[in-house]
Amino acid sequence: MVLASLGPIDSDEELDDALGNVNQMAEDLFIESQNEIQDDEEDEDLPATQAQMDDGTAVYDDYSAKLIEAHDESLDALVKAAMNLGNMPCGSWIRKRKAGPEDVLKNLMFVFWIMLVDWDPLILKHLVHGDIPAEYYKKGDLYKKLRALRNLPKEIKIPSIYIQYLVDRDGKSPPKKDLIEILDYAETYINGIDDHTDNSSHHLAITVDQARPSQLWTKNGAMKGQRRYISGVQAVKCRAWIEASRQRLESLADDTIISRPWAECGYAAEPNERLKEHASHSSSNYLMNLTDAICQTKMGGKYVIEQFVVYQIFHYTQAMYGEILASRLGLVYTKQGGGFSHEAAGISNKSVQKTDSQHFPRKQKAMLKDPGFGQRYHEELQKVRKKAETTNLLDAMNDSERNLVLDLYSGAQLLEEPLERSAKQEQRLAAEASESSVLDEFLAFASTLK
Repeated sequence: MVLASLGPIDSDEELDDALGNVNQMAEDLFIESQNEIQDDEEDEDLPATQAQMDDGTAVYDDYSAKLIEAHDESLDALVKAAMNLGNMPCGSWIRKRKAGPEDVLKNLMFVFWIMLVDWDPLILKHLVHGDIPAEYYKKGDLYKKLRALRNLPKEIKIPSIYIQYLVDRDGKSPPKKDLIEILDYAETYINGIDDHTDNSSHHLAITVDQARPSQLWTKNGAMKGQRRYISGVQAVKCRAWIEASRQRLESLADDTIISRPWAECGYAAEPNERLKEHASHSSSNYLMNLTDAICQTKMGGKYVIEQFVVYQIFHYTQAMYGEILASRLGLVYTKQGGGFSHEAAGISNKSVQKTDSQHFPRKQKAMLKDPGFGQRYHEELQKVRKKAETTNLLDAMNDSERNLVLDLYSGAQLLEEPLERSAKQEQRLAAEASESSVLDEFLAFASTLK
């Protein structure tokens, strides 16, 4: 089923009402969630690593396989798989949702689901697979789509989700041996913070801290244990990142190129400006900046931080929800050795409140006019229905699982009937356009006759 290009037709008001219901679902939990996740961030213990399972399998690889398998099944399965990944900084907030009222949880799952339906499917696929840079460098369809998301008007806020990867000039991860070398440099760099007699650390810091020339970071300061990129409690988090990253790489051969490069994910109201800040090491992620500085000064500049905008949000609550979901789908957290994100996603999003008041209504109208959205919507809903209707699956589910599936139906049906009506209107307009086109062609031909 294809969603119509909407004009002033009868179902506009119904579509607005339906979207209003979806928006309300997202808003009902937003303020409470923001307070909770802020408290989690303040109270959270320093990060522990969880990069290996009891049998020695890398947790990261296990999570990656689960996400890819779920994506191949359906977007509903992908949301559930992402929310079930354990020991991540935003995990406490998710556990509270699961322990709370079922209607609140099912609304949240639907909000995540409808966001993925709106996500460009090619970009989403490569986000889940962790190979956006390598595919981007091929300059095919993904390249065009990602370039379009960065082609933004200046001084206009287009709230978006972005992701950054450490890659070589072909968009692939450095091999294990080079990643280990980066980690060794990082460890040496921070050793001198507490041990002022560690001259090897100080001399490394003098070089690394000038990756971006600055008069603030001097030789005298470095010799006293001052570091541009790491200070105080950050050193503890840096050591945890180093340990988790080494554990993820432990069983690999030295020349192995990991399939999913180290990554970092975030939200920004003005993504191009925010990504410029990251690139200049300003108000950025200190683990990623340290890595970038090491690559520039000690690795010959053969590895870079490649930046991508992967989604433009259509509701202000997605500044939180979108960053949480993308961070899980991209496996960017330090605990599993997947990247540079060491804090809970979904916290720093106050800038979304400064977005033009008409921006999100326009985005939602555009979404509903996009035939691709309507087609994906119905296809994904049919996948959920098929799963529930085959092999008596509902009977095999426990009460909680059964209710979540059934509630997804009811949530999705908020939009389904208006979309069906819009599709019929599209068919009628297409028929009229076709007739008009035939008439125009005939008149053009007739005008050539003598």
